[in-house]
Amino acid sequence: MSNESNPNPTTLVETTRGMTFYAAKFDESTFAASHAHCINDSKMIAAGSEPGVESAGFVTFKEIMAPDGRLGRQYWWVCADCFERLREEMEWRVGTELPTSPTSDFSSARRPHERSQVEREKLANEFPYGLVGWAPEEVVAIANSRGLQISKQTACELLIHNERKIEGAMTKAGYDLILQLLQNARR
Repeated sequence: MSNESNPNPTTLVETTRGMTFYAAKFDESTFAASHAHCINDSKMIAAGSEPGVESAGFVTFKEIMAPDGRLGRQYWWVCADCFERLREEMEWRVGTELPTSPTSDFSSARRPHERSQVEREKLANEFPYGLVGWAPEEVVAIANSRGLQISKQTACELLIHNERKIEGAMTKAGYDLILQLLQNARR
């Protein structure tokens, strides 16, 4: 995906409608990641001052329960350009200070490729669809963005029965993106 501004909010952006965002400078220790991407146009947000990389943006989160029972956060970032353009339409509010994390040992939810083998096995036993990295709430939000009403249970069943298809599509999308990035890097 390019860093060009997306004229329409994406389905992930739709899940943040009405949420409070906080202006923040990206910090690896605070957000437990080396970088983030704008959920609308994929612009990279990271510490430092590399060309084409934002060092700050607007962040929101939802509190989640990890498979092992620890409370943590899933962070979503929006670059400054997208935030200003979509703020009114998405009914975003601006908070004064990012609340401290609920725990120090689990500061963000991690997608499957960021988990250890032990974590993946435990997750697979408790939440079979969890290895594809999608939560039932995200599936419901995607459905709602297309005018479909589904229950959380239906979303869970869809994830369980289509885990391999979803994982395959994610792998192919990642492969295609890497090829595109390599081609762009050679120019």
